Amino acid sequence: MPEASKHLKQSYHNEEILSLFSENKKEAYFSDWYVTIAFYTSLHFVEAIIFNKGKFNVNKTMWVQGHHSSDFKAAIGKTSEHVVRTTLIYFNPDIFDEISKPYGTLYEMSRVARYDCHDTPCNDYVDAEVCLSEIKRSYKKITK
Repeated sequence: MPEASKHLKQSYHNEEILSLFSENKKEAYFSDWYVTIAFYTSLHFVEAIIFNKGKFNVNKTMWVQGHHSSDFKAAIGKTSEHVVRTTLIYFNPDIFDEISKPYGTLYEMSRVARYDCHDTPCNDYVDAEVCLSEIKRSYKKITK
């Protein structure tokens, strides 16, 4: 699995796409893609944190070591890395407290954008920008 630096590189790469939407004033028109890319950008920030921290509470009583969400699948008993990531965020508020709400919001927004075919143009990208900014700020605090 990728190291933290590769997850960060992917986050910044994804942000470049978001900036292209902004530069071309297409955020509202492509709000579905904006939200989805913002979510996957935040996912890579979370994976970088997981890599750097390396040990997490998985169920209030058991601590497990790992460097990628996939390393915790067996201990959590889930195969979806999205579920595993969300579980790690939930059971480790000392690390993820400031990330949990914006990450959850982006996750839900991206699911709606991908599967419920919301209308475009729309302004969901505004909330996605706020959530992603909160996650980036928190990432910097957690990893300093």
